[in-house]
Amino acid sequence: MPAFRVATWNLDCWKRSKVSREASWRWLRETIRPDIALLQETIPPSGVGPVIWKEDGIDRKRPWSSAVASFGLPIREVRKWKGNAHTKEKDLRRTFPGTVIAGLVEVPYDAPIAVASLYGLIDQGYASTTVHRQLSDLNPLLDSPQGKRLIVGGDLNCSTQLDPPYRNIHRNLFERFEVHGLVNLTHATRDRRPQLEGCPCEEIQGCGHVQTHRHSRSGKPWQDDYIFASEELARRLNSCEVIDQGSPGPWEFSDHCPIVATFDL
Repeated sequence: MPAFRVATWNLDCWKRSKVSREASWRWLRETIRPDIALLQETIPPSGVGPVIWKEDGIDRKRPWSSAVASFGLPIREVRKWKGNAHTKEKDLRRTFPGTVIAGLVEVPYDAPIAVASLYGLIDQGYASTTVHRQLSDLNPLLDSPQGKRLIVGGDLNCSTQLDPPYRNIHRNLFERFEVHGLVNLTHATRDRRPQLEGCPCEEIQGCGHVQTHRHSRSGKPWQDDYIFASEELARRLNSCEVIDQGSPGPWEFSDHCPIVATFDL
């Protein structure tokens, strides 16, 4: 296939009407045109095509979940995987089931690509602890041959833009992604776009942040959403961009905007 487009987007569905939810999916399909979408805070409308999600939600207060939606490619859900250190398959969805949804995508003329949509649920005030546990749950997949063809995306509710000491605590989390061989694609493409104006990270030359979230109680240009790819796929990255404009634009459907990564396969 000439290009493989993957988007990640928090749809913020719990604040939206049914009409708005359906409109956001149409906008995603018609404007973003991804092959695969890694979504969070969503209840997929009927008739949207192949989509993997937890139909009973995360819990009683959160009737929505993360999701993996396909717009043309065969996909199957992955709930268990056998890592190099295991003799049996292990559950990938132990932490707040529904916050992590994983799938295996069949791509033409190439090996399958594993994908995972993550939502950094804030548990007793902390999202970073949740994402650490999610990475531990995903370790069998990360530590397997399939881990070399893996894309992870989502709203982590984590950022090195936070004030100390939390920026260092969250930096430790992003270093863990790196140790697993996952490349932060917005950071890897930072030289392709202007530096984010007003970014509070203080990284100066190394700042690779993009705004993906408009917080109702803060004017800072927060990045909570990310796409990571295994090194093998990151070498095939053509572009990684934030879609924050348009008429209609993403902010009309959510307080987050999508990140889209395009790979030459």
